[in-house]
This record gives sequence, structure tokens and C-alpha cells, in this order.
Amino acid sequence: MLTVRHVAALGILTLATATAAGTAVTVDDASRLRSVTKETFLPGFADRLGDVGAIRITRGGGFDERSGDVSTVTLTRTDDRWAVAEREAYPARGDAVRALLLGLSEAERLEPKTADPERFDRLSLRDVSEPGSRATRVLVEDTTGRSVLDVLIGKSRTNLTGGKGLVYARLDAATDDASRAWLIQGDMDVRGGPSEWIDRTVMDLPRGDIAAARLVASDGSELILQHDGDHHVIETVPEDLRVRSIYAVDNVAAGLADLVTEDVRPRDGLEPDDALGSATFISYNGLIIDVRFAEVRPSLEAQPVVWSFFSVEVAEGAPEGAEAAAVELRNRLDGWAYNLGQIRTSRLRETLDSLTDPRS
Repeated sequence: MLTVRHVAALGILTLATATAAGTAVTVDDASRLRSVTKETFLPGFADRLGDVGAIRITRGGGFDERSGDVSTVTLTRTDDRWAVAEREAYPARGDAVRALLLGLSEAERLEPKTADPERFDRLSLRDVSEPGSRATRVLVEDTTGRSVLDVLIGKSRTNLTGGKGLVYARLDAATDDASRAWLIQGDMDVRGGPSEWIDRTVMDLPRGDIAAARLVASDGSELILQHDGDHHVIETVPEDLRVRSIYAVDNVAAGLADLVTEDVRPRDGLEPDDALGSATFISYNGLIIDVRFAEVRPSLEAQPVVWSFFSVEVAEGAPEGAEAAAVELRNRLDGWAYNLGQIRTSRLRETLDSLTDPRS
């Protein structure tokens, strides 16, 4: 006869068994991944890293929704410098390029998967030329333009053991293994469109290096900042106004500190628009950095983008080293316009009105 005590005990035993079974499945899955004999996914590629001259990354669908950019990125190497072809050979993030190549060279095969082309789409491995493809094709070429490797990167998968990521991949159609998908282990960040591969650093002039700044509004009114001890202050504030926040003023003076861009384009065809204002920063080491703006609407439906471009001069009587610092900045900035994003651009276009309130 079953008593309440027996039923309770049976319930506890059932729960313990179910819990143990669940744990066993998880541990078994992790153990299975650990026990797999790993083979290099791309044999011989590590030995050819020095020969790589270009990387072409194509995202299926023809458009990258995350970055709002075209789906093809072409990274080219000249000596030790990488550049983004779709951004008129603007410098690329060398660390990101090296990480991608290293990740490919170290990728390891874990399990063979389907060889049925009809099932490739489930792993996001349909050829990128096909409509609706969610794969990313990575084509690596040597310095002569010959293919070194051609691989499709598909859906990622959670790695229960930790460590490097898991992803489904397939080699290109010219290889013996092209008919089969593989589960591989490796860290391969293929990012998004061209704007995600550019070197985003514009310049870094900390606020403490700025002696003074002058911002001109669209109506011609001027906002002049001076460095005064721990903070920057507005040179002249009318008696009927009060400064909203000393930290907001400091933020303006820090407008060139750790300055990064969201995108870049050649400056050709852009004329400074006085209606968008201007900004000039003078550093203690004698640099004079002028910022001008131009607005471009990419399409009739799109919001206009404000592009910023810079010129660098050296003040008369500047200390030694100023000219060398100016040359370094000119080499990086001349000929380019930057989409700094709304927040950083707005900081360079602050006005007396935006930093003050009427006195009550």
C-alpha cells in the first residue's frame, strides 16, 4: 500500500533521477566536444599568412543590416599596412585583420555535418550568391591575386565547454570538402560592412592639453573657452545668463579627446557650410586645429549626415616638437571627412545658448 511517505519518497527519487539525467546530458555533451580529435580546418593556411595580400568578405543578402552598409569588404595590404578598398583605401584596423587571419589559421574541425545542399540553409551556409543567404564568404588572396582560401562562415553555436567559439563552416566549391558542412572551433570575427573595418581613431587631444577654444555658431556668434585651473570656463557670460554646468563646458573643451569616427569618406566635393558653424582648438604645445562641417543627404529618404573635416596649423612661437606633431596629424586627416556621430558632432557645435540658461 502506498502511503503519503512513500509517494513523497518516490517524488524525491524521481526528481533526483531527472536532475541527474539532465546533468548527465549536459556533461556528456561537453565531454563529447572535449574528446573530439581536432584537426586543422584549413591545413597549410598558417604557413601562408605572410603571403596574404587581400581579404574579400561578402555577406549574403547584398546588404549588412547591422551597419547599414554594403555587404562586401575588401581589405588590401601594402607592406604591413592594411586598408579598406570600399573607403578609398582608408587605413583598416590592423588588429581586427590580424585577429581574423589568426582565427582562420587556428580553426579546428570538430564534427562533419550535412552534405545535403538542401540543408545548408539551416546552418546559414547557403552560397552568398543565392537569394536569402545568411552566410559570410571569406576569400583570401595572395599578393599576386591567386586564391589562398575560400570559406563560408555560417551560424554560430554555444560552446558548452567555454573557450573559443563554435561555428558552422563550409569550404568553397573548388575543394574536395565543399560538399560537406563542418562544425568548427575558432574565433573569427567577420564584422559587418566597410565602416566596421576602418581604423576609427581620429585623434586624441585631452582636455588638459587645450589652452583655449573658439566655437562659431550659424549666426556668427562666438563661444570662447579658456583653461582656468581644473576646468575650462566661458570667457564672457552676459549678466542675464548663468552657465548650466561647468562639466558641460569641460565636455566642449574635450571635443578632440579620444575622438573616434563612425565612418569616413574623401573630402573631395565637400565645402564647409558656415550655417553649420565651426570650431577652433588651440593646444598648449602650439597646435591650432580648425574643424569645419558639411551636410550630405545620402538619399531622399535618409537623414542628412554632418561630416567633419580638420585642418592643422602651428602657432607662431610654438615650442619645439609642434611642427612634427602637426605633420603627424595632417598625414592622418588631410583629404578626409569624418562622420563622428551625433553626440560628438554636437559637442563640437555647442553655442552660448546651449550651455547657459536665463537667470531667474
